[in-house]
Amino acid sequence: MDRCAQELAACGLEPPATIRLGLTPQELSTATLVAGGLTNRQIARELLISVKTVEYHLGKIYAKLGIGSRVALAAKLGDLTTVR
Repeated sequence: MDRCAQELAACGLEPPATIRLGLTPQELSTATLVAGGLTNRQIARELLISVKTVEYHLGKIYAKLGIGSRVALAAKLGDLTTVR
């Protein structure tokens, strides 16, 4: 993934958030909805997955990003959108 990000940067392009954060597309979708203030049940409905799957994704997201709360996740995603 690092090489892809380097190649995009060399072309003057910004790598997608999935590369910058190291999240899968499903994890990024989950993270974005969490940062938007949705509950696990609302996220499950939105993504057509179970609440347990949302919880699983959150655990993986927290571990990958080194955070432990929804507030920290929202801050991390907020930082990502303000840094270019």
